[in-house]
Amino acid sequence: MMVRTVGARFIAPGVQGAMNCAPTRGVAAFCLAVSLWFVSILHAYDLSQVTVQHLENGLTVMILEDHEQPLVSTQVLYKVGGRNECVGKTGLAHFMEHMSFRATRNFPDTQDAIYTVGGEWHGYTWIDETTYFETVPIEHLDTVLRLQADRMSNVLNRAEDVEAERGAVLTELHSYENDPGTILYDQVLAVSFLEHPYRYNVIGWTSDVEKITHDDLVDFYRRFYAPSNAVLAVAGDVNTTQMLGKIEKYFSGIVSKSADTLPRTVEPAQKGERRIYLRGTGKLDYYQITYRAPGATDADYPAFLLLQAVLGGSNGVSFRQSGFAVDIPAGARLAGIGKRITTFFAPTAQPYVLNFAGVTDGKADDIETEIEKRISIVRDQPVPQQELDQVRKDFLAELVFDIETTEDAAHQMAYFEGIGAFPVLQKLPELVKAVTPEEIRTLARKYLRPEQRTIGWYMGDGAPITQSGHGSLAARKEDTGSIVLSTHVARKAVVDKTRNGMTLIVQEMPRTPAAFLRILVPSNNVENWTPNQPVWRYTSLQWRFLKEDLQENLMKARSTLDTLKQAEPPEPVSIQDPETRLDQALESLVGAKPYPGSFKPTVISVVGDIDVTKTLELLKEAFHDKAPKAENVQLKLAEKDQVVRIPGKAQSQFGYAVLAPPPSSAESNAYRALLYMMTHGYGGRLGKELITHRGLIYYISSNYHSDGQASWISIRFGVDPDKLEETKLEFKKLMQKLQENPPSEKELAEAKEHLSGRRITAYQSNEELTAFYTREWIEHGSLMGQEEFRKTLYSLTLDQVKRVIPKFLDGTSVTVDTL
Repeated sequence: MMVRTVGARFIAPGVQGAMNCAPTRGVAAFCLAVSLWFVSILHAYDLSQVTVQHLENGLTVMILEDHEQPLVSTQVLYKVGGRNECVGKTGLAHFMEHMSFRATRNFPDTQDAIYTVGGEWHGYTWIDETTYFETVPIEHLDTVLRLQADRMSNVLNRAEDVEAERGAVLTELHSYENDPGTILYDQVLAVSFLEHPYRYNVIGWTSDVEKITHDDLVDFYRRFYAPSNAVLAVAGDVNTTQMLGKIEKYFSGIVSKSADTLPRTVEPAQKGERRIYLRGTGKLDYYQITYRAPGATDADYPAFLLLQAVLGGSNGVSFRQSGFAVDIPAGARLAGIGKRITTFFAPTAQPYVLNFAGVTDGKADDIETEIEKRISIVRDQPVPQQELDQVRKDFLAELVFDIETTEDAAHQMAYFEGIGAFPVLQKLPELVKAVTPEEIRTLARKYLRPEQRTIGWYMGDGAPITQSGHGSLAARKEDTGSIVLSTHVARKAVVDKTRNGMTLIVQEMPRTPAAFLRILVPSNNVENWTPNQPVWRYTSLQWRFLKEDLQENLMKARSTLDTLKQAEPPEPVSIQDPETRLDQALESLVGAKPYPGSFKPTVISVVGDIDVTKTLELLKEAFHDKAPKAENVQLKLAEKDQVVRIPGKAQSQFGYAVLAPPPSSAESNAYRALLYMMTHGYGGRLGKELITHRGLIYYISSNYHSDGQASWISIRFGVDPDKLEETKLEFKKLMQKLQENPPSEKELAEAKEHLSGRRITAYQSNEELTAFYTREWIEHGSLMGQEEFRKTLYSLTLDQVKRVIPKFLDGTSVTVDTL
């Protein structure tokens, strides 16, 4: 799927999302030191250690060893995307990506090849590339390589699959039409670019997607999926020499072909302001101001990154993580304009755009005037050296955060190589260190003049709309192949307590000079903080920082705890985003309400490049609260299903909820296994029928919610209004078939393998590890070792699963109808 990031989730083209993280602020004089340690202390992620080779058939191979965890991530990137499409044929690259997650010659069901070995996978299509990446336990490396090689040359592209997949693509496309920011982004880019194919919506225009033929897809695949047009990046617990041998074995026999994929068209210079106005619903107005920006190989690129950071902050240079709308932090020149203001600047092969966008309930002229006023100051006056030093320090920290996991590393290696800019990425800290205030002013004059703007407004007139998005997932099992020698370093979390009984969980993870602090408070009703993540009925307060800023961030966290306020929960009728309304209605149906709770911490976790003993001492000094107990809630399902109506939206929603046992219960694994058998990404009984075979929807999400005691399961999906009733009927039939056609031993074995493997592959970054530890502690009162977990999981029998089926089917549903 074409993806963009919203928080930690992936969504499709044109969507403006947000990452809730701001650059770490510190002492400006430390800038030079930061620049130097980034080059020399990246541990496993020192990009100078990447091995780059080329097979005879043209395949570019990149390998980076990291022995911290027994897993491996691969990324195969094809240098083809929206830039290779034309009028009448938009959306082909994205449609082909969908087809590539279906059958290949040697993998009749690719969607489960990764999930059933406990791995994860994603894929996306954007303007310069189509990319596929997986993370698996190291013993399943050969399965991934075989799958990626088969995708490169043996995708079946069956004619009988095209209509079902078209349905999934169109459903995905329509889901983003609920978001004004998505609509506005696509329209502004189509006006900003007059000639270059960067102007096209990568997911495709609806009328084009409706007309894509089987022959179109076959021709597109033959032209662009070739070794000479691909990059294979591998990062993880591998031996480089052995790895090169395996890659030669699986990929060298694939026949190469020439593929000149860079557009010849050069977008003419913009010599006058362009505007577009859209009308829609909502109380807020959305705007976007777009300027032309240099590509990643342009000599202006490093300084332009700092120009963006001066004006709007930065989230580094990872397209996968920074998304299409990074909230501008306090301290940046454009901070505080309107109700929300964001920035976006992605690394690209050819000149693309710098965006400033946001929402406002004020006057459009005032917003435009204020933004231009602040940009004009940067054009006219050099940025003070102290300010530039601080911005540079913050930006260099974001480069560290860009690569915290093997999956991050593989992505960045392939992405920058794919746009011809990997040497730029390797040297970026040094290049950024050399930027001067005068260079910033020169680039502002060159690129950010009023006549070079394209301005778009989406004028609302009804209720507010919130943004939402979804990810693209899938996978399946074949043989495991041979094993590359594993030399990972086993590092265990240390559990301690304060004098007042608060739990502290700390782990050293020295792969990058950064750390993550997570504090759980038993309330999901805290002002300015997202509720129910990673633990239901709790709120996670969290900070990401460089390792030398540990004490500063502990003090910041202590101060934050002392100033928390209770949020006012929104009235259900005020929620106009269908997905958000679905979530609220499902919780209501199981008997849950917003929980004020306590603002005192229950558990605190820190993971990163830290000294464990010193960190525990600092935590005990800073946090001496008595750990509160969450109040018990008695869940009870509503007696009947519920229908909510929000007319005028492009996509409806459907959700199912059922009560579940607490995670510590002997029955919980039976529920988890059954949930996996029914739905995981494109797979499971629901995914295969509703997505793969019928094309009624394009994603399903599911979750096991628990506060350690009260627990429930949810299944959710978005569906076009005209397919809603058919989808609900099929969902009901598939659920009822569980009684007539109960799970098989094979299904149970695959569920066990997945659940076991995901405890290894799902938690790589400092942030993910703190989420895992705090959730595990709340749910079990301890940290369960992998062997203990496997022993409990693998003792689960098919009879135990069958016994919980009647309870699993005794649920209720919510329909959000948008007709």
